[in-house]
Amino acid sequence: MSQYEPKTIPLFENQDMQNLISYVYRELQSISKAFDGVQAVQLTETFVAPKRYQKGTICFADGVHWNPGSGKGFYAYDGTSWHFLG
Repeated sequence: MSQYEPKTIPLFENQDMQNLISYVYRELQSISKAFDGVQAVQLTETFVAPKRYQKGTICFADGVHWNPGSGKGFYAYDGTSWHFLG
């Protein structure tokens, strides 16, 4: 996973706008720090196909309510169909 780092904030003459931009920048820094050192990703078991997905999406299907083909397990979407990963 590539590391996200917020860009330097622009300066505005309007103080309210500057305060808002500063707040958003601090929040982006917090989000960035939250992902530092991520070693693993945990997928939540899903019971329906995701509403939005694209090529490269990986899901953990329950295999009963949502069964993309081979029962319970991890599936990857290749842009055309779901493929069982295990």
